[in-house]
Amino acid sequence: MIGSNLSARFEQIFGRTPSLVARAPGRVNLLGEHVDYCHGLALPCGIQFEARVAMAESTSGPIRLAALDLGVEHAFRTADLELPLDQLRAATPDWARYPVGVCWAWVRSGYRLPAWEAAYICDVPSGSGLSSSAAIEVAFAAALRNLVAVDLQNLDLARLCQTAEHAMAGVSSGLMDQWASVSAVEDHVLLLDFRELTLRAVPIPPEISIVVADTGVRRALAASAYNQRVQECRQAEAELRQLVPGLDSLGEITPAAFASLAHRISLPARQRAQHVVEEIERVRQGVVCLEQGDAIGFGRLMRASHASLRDLYQVSAPELETMVDLADHLEGAYGSRLTGAGFGGATVSLVEKARADQFCQQLARRYLAETGHQAATWVCRAGEGADVHPI
Repeated sequence: MIGSNLSARFEQIFGRTPSLVARAPGRVNLLGEHVDYCHGLALPCGIQFEARVAMAESTSGPIRLAALDLGVEHAFRTADLELPLDQLRAATPDWARYPVGVCWAWVRSGYRLPAWEAAYICDVPSGSGLSSSAAIEVAFAAALRNLVAVDLQNLDLARLCQTAEHAMAGVSSGLMDQWASVSAVEDHVLLLDFRELTLRAVPIPPEISIVVADTGVRRALAASAYNQRVQECRQAEAELRQLVPGLDSLGEITPAAFASLAHRISLPARQRAQHVVEEIERVRQGVVCLEQGDAIGFGRLMRASHASLRDLYQVSAPELETMVDLADHLEGAYGSRLTGAGFGGATVSLVEKARADQFCQQLARRYLAETGHQAATWVCRAGEGADVHPI
C-alpha cells in the first residue's frame, strides 16, 4: 500500500492527491535489551512491518488525521499544542497520541508546523514488542521533515520522536526504537552506542534467519513496570556514584568493576544494574560472533540475555517462557529470547535459514498445544529505515 493504494484512500477521504508518502519500519532487537536508557549498546534491525503515511499541506482549517486500519479520524489545531500536556492528552484519542505527540515535539523544537491532512496505516503488531509506536512516530516525523524541508538529521529526528513518546504516552523509554526505525540498513543489524551516540551497520550472516514469534499476550508499557525499571537503574547509578566519583551511567562500568561493588548496592537496584552491565558486554561479544559467522556463539548469548531478563530484570511472563523454551528445543535453532520491553509480546530466535519455515510451523503448533493460544510467527527481513516518496 506504499504507493497508489494509500494515495487512493487519501483522495477518497480528503478529495485531493497527497504530496508525499512516508514509511518507517518496526524493529526487532537481537541483543541489548533495557540498556538504551543506561547509555549502553544494542543490536536491533528494521523489519518488514511498517507504518505508512500519506500527507499533504493544507491551506486552511484544522490538522486532520485518518487511521485507515482503525477507520477513525481526528482533527486538532496548531493552537491545541500549546495546551498543558495533561489537557492535550485528554483531548487526544489514544490511537492519535503518537502523531499528535510528534507535532507537539516538532513545535517545541522550533520548526514551522503547517496545517496538514494525513492518512496512515500501521501493520506492526501493536503491543508485541516490535515498536509500532516508534514506526508511527518516525513515519510522521519523516513526512513533516520532507513537507517543511528542514535540515533535521536522523539522530535528531529520533530524539524528537522519543520526546513525543515521553510526553504523550508517559513511557520513559530510551532511544533505541526510534533510532533503529529511522536508520535501519538492509540485511544488517545496527550496533547502536547510546553513550557515544554512534552507530555501525553489522552484516547478518547469509545463512541465518531471524524469526519473531508473537505470544499474543499484550502489555501497556505505561501501565507496566517499565518506568519502575528505569527508576531502579537510576537508583543503582546514584548509589554507584557514591563509590565511583564521576560515574555518569551504568554504560561506563565494566562487569568486573561492577562485581567488586555489587554487594554495596541495594536490592532490587543491584539486580537491574547487573543485567544492564552484563547485557552490554553480551552485545560486544555478539558483534564479534556476527562478524565471524558464529551463530552458535550468538545464540548462546541470546539465551543468557533471556535468563538475565527473566531472573535479574524480571520482565518475562509465562507465555514468553513457554515460547522461548519451545524454540530452543527445535531443530535449526541457535538461540531465543524475549524481545522488546517484556511483560508479554514477542520472542526473537536465530535460526538456520534452511530450516526457518519448518521452525515457524513447529513452534506455532507446539505453542498452541502447550498454551491453547494461537501464535503468529514470521521470518523477518532486515530492511531499510524510514524514507519518503514524493507523489
